[in-house]
Amino acid sequence: MSRWTDLAEEWLTTVPAEAVFGAMCAVHRVQLRLLRGEWDRAELEAQRLTARLDANRVDYAAHAWYVVGEAR
Repeated sequence: MSRWTDLAEEWLTTVPAEAVFGAMCAVHRVQLRLLRGEWDRAELEAQRLTARLDANRVDYAAHAWYVVGEAR
């Protein structure tokens, strides 16, 4: 997951795809923070994501809410 996310981040810098893939990559980043033991930062960033995604991308927001719950 870590390697895939790193490669995806690198790829995103070469194409104008941030609007399409930005939410998915942001969720993966907070999931990685959680797996790496960065619980406080993962929770904070996941909460920011839920505020941004709840209205438009409920599917990704649900994953971010899951990270909030796991961090707590």
